[in-house]
Amino acid sequence: MRRSRGSALILAVAVLALLTLLAAVYLTASNLERRSAVATNESVNLDLARDAVFALIQDRLYDDTLGGYT
Repeated sequence: MRRSRGSALILAVAVLALLTLLAAVYLTASNLERRSAVATNESVNLDLARDAVFALIQDRLYDDTLGGYT
């Protein structure tokens, strides 16, 4: 009887350790996913800003060269 209780305690501690390990892996994976999403969002924002600057430069060049002659 006493041996059975000791085995149950060891099994419970092992299951608790496994659950703790799984929780740590889940938190790490979700943190990496969040960082990846932030980096993707910043990249898209930079692309949009670059496109806006190029469009502004094109408009200014057009106005300076052909805009006054048409």
